[in-house]
Amino acid sequence: PDSFGIDTLERMRSVSESVPIVIQTGLNDLDLAQMAVKGGAMDYLVKGEFDGRLLYRTIRFAIKHHSLQQDLEDTQERLRETTQELQLLREETDPE
Repeated sequence: PDSFGIDTLERMRSVSESVPIVIQTGLNDLDLAQMAVKGGAMDYLVKGEFDGRLLYRTIRFAIKHHSLQQDLEDTQERLRETTQELQLLREETDPE
């Protein structure tokens, strides 16, 4: 109640980037929705325009998407580390 819009999202993201966020708002504003998703929200729901089934699916999707995103980031980091290790091995064994 003491926060509004994108400011709320930014405050939530500053507390924890590891929690998927779905925004519920009373505004049907596509620009705000796009800003929220660009700002880290997984999805955006407008009050009165969704039922329990849609809420459930949206939350499940957000959790799954976030999990896959984390897996991808972890895999990319391992790939960077492996690439660096291979580069070091090449430098050590290069007969220059």
